[in-house]
Amino acid sequence: MALSEGQMITYAVDEVIETIQNLTPMAERVSKYTPPGASMQRSGNTVWMPLEQEAPTQRGWDLTDKETDILELSVKVNMNEPDNDFFALRADDVRDERSYRRRIQASAKKLANNVEAEIARQAVEMGSLVVTSTGPIGNASTGWDFISEAESLMFARELNRGAGLSFFFNANDYRGAGRDLAGKDFYGRIQDDAYTKGVIQKQVAGFDDVLRSPKLPTLKASAATGVTVSGAQKFKPEAWRIDTDGNRENVDNRTATVAVSSGTGFKRGDKISFAGVKFLSQMAKNVLVQDATFSVVAVNGNNLTITPKPVALDDTSLTAEQRAYANVNTSLAAGAAINILNTDDAPTNVFWADDSIRLLSQPIPLDHDLFAGMKSQSFSVPGTGLNGVIAFQGDIDILGGKCRIALWYAATAVRPEAIGVGLANQDVATAITG
Repeated sequence: MALSEGQMITYAVDEVIETIQNLTPMAERVSKYTPPGASMQRSGNTVWMPLEQEAPTQRGWDLTDKETDILELSVKVNMNEPDNDFFALRADDVRDERSYRRRIQASAKKLANNVEAEIARQAVEMGSLVVTSTGPIGNASTGWDFISEAESLMFARELNRGAGLSFFFNANDYRGAGRDLAGKDFYGRIQDDAYTKGVIQKQVAGFDDVLRSPKLPTLKASAATGVTVSGAQKFKPEAWRIDTDGNRENVDNRTATVAVSSGTGFKRGDKISFAGVKFLSQMAKNVLVQDATFSVVAVNGNNLTITPKPVALDDTSLTAEQRAYANVNTSLAAGAAINILNTDDAPTNVFWADDSIRLLSQPIPLDHDLFAGMKSQSFSVPGTGLNGVIAFQGDIDILGGKCRIALWYAATAVRPEAIGVGLANQDVATAITG
């Protein structure tokens, strides 16, 4: 029995929702936000989102004239263009409705793939925490060591992890790590999900979920060598700057621009550290043994834009409220060597605090009278925060029509300092030697 027009639309919506929901484990493990539509239209689809505040404290009875300011930092988030599948149908194409159904399912699979690939790309390019090993994952107990090093780094940095922690292996490293991790539940039982669902185990080395993903890209080796910092450089957290009219405007605090001896060979996504610059624990301000690591997000001549912004504890020019945001022990010294961490091409593994990547999505408003000639239905995908629409329009001239399935979203790394990349088979190991 042929489906009615309403049934065809309902089927398509249900199929898209179910397929996307089942194929987006990364989207389920990031934070979601649906910004107000009217304000987004007025702002050119840009929204400024506040970051977690840091508060300076002080001892004493008499604090006259010692009050500090509130310094609330922001991140700029832009909505991308909708992602679509747009195809034509003729009357003879729907004689076998299974063909129509298969195309709807294929559309949903591809759209889900694009969501996951975008989140993975953001994590790899913007993630600033770095874990490397000199050998493949899977030697002896390196599966456990690899994950536990990532977690211990996040723990020592005192990064907010209240939303949860997630780790995604690429296919090759998952195989190696699985031999070491599949039996690491509390009772020594091998987890069936390790092989049936791509889930090694919950609560491995402090991570709430350890999974695999085929969407993770390969990070190419950096071609930069022998590069140093050009001149001593310091950075401070900023809530605002003065614009050309003399008024305050927001500042995206995720990045800093560093002058270097040569920008040749650098690219977006390269992972680096600076000689003598160490991580701090965020609250206690203890200097950690680990070198502070950064991701290159842009190259402009001999200037590198890096994330996160290095705010030095020993910078005496900082106010008390600015020093509360210090994340490294010392500022960048003139002539300091820049160490390259991605020395060899490698498939990436990623890990993050679940609120460090934000997935913005808005409904596409087709309920206006202007669009009355279309058959359309909006939808939301539970658990992912994704919003989309399915629309059909017929054409009597050709006895056919068109179908468009669209998702409107953008993935943004709002806390790059809580996103990490794991790389095997590198020249230098962060802690694991084989």
